Amino acid sequence: MGNLKLTIFQDEKFTGYSLEMEMKKMLEKINYRLISMSFEKVQQRYVFKKLNLIDIDLTIKDTGIETRDLSDLDHFESVADIIIEGLENLSLEFYGIE
Repeated sequence: MGNLKLTIFQDEKFTGYSLEMEMKKMLEKINYRLISMSFEKVQQRYVFKKLNLIDIDLTIKDTGIETRDLSDLDHFESVADIIIEGLENLSLEFYGIE
């Protein structure tokens, strides 16, 4: 299992349910399963401006034949790419992932 922290810009189109369904669908494409997801609205200062963000904690499990490690940069990038594609499908703006 692996944990990811995803940050997106707040948007009135955001619903936890739609994001969860999209993440499940997208992660299945690369043999991962979404175990849990939680989110929290936060404000972050950037120079003289406040950014309204949503921090999303994802726990995912590899369901493939080979066990892949998220600490491997190439593998992490493939997971990040599929998550960003899912955000684009929902018209949500990506801020960061760790």
